[in-house]
Amino acid sequence: MNIVTRASLLGLILCLPPLSLKAQEAPKSDRQGNSVSIIRNDASAAVTIETRVNGQWQALKIDPGKDANISGDHIRLATTRSDGALVSIDFPIQAGKKYRIFWNEQAHMWDIANSL
Repeated sequence: MNIVTRASLLGLILCLPPLSLKAQEAPKSDRQGNSVSIIRNDASAAVTIETRVNGQWQALKIDPGKDANISGDHIRLATTRSDGALVSIDFPIQAGKKYRIFWNEQAHMWDIANSL
């Protein structure tokens, strides 16, 4: 390859726009226009959560290591404590965001966090 060809190739490469390597984003709405988020169960057991859609709570079971697309604006997680009391936590969620559910060993309860 001669020097002119090399210089031409280098010039072409330098003029190309940089590639964007973004992670795939969650869709913000489903086909009916309802907001959608992705929830991942990072636990080793199935977890049942509740989602609030149009003011109504709906139960959803998510198998371990699996994702679920959900509509709604809140998630409710319940944990039965060792003394038998039921602790329920309501988390607001945003359309198009990814979240993960996990067992919080320090708090001894189910927890949710933004997924990066």
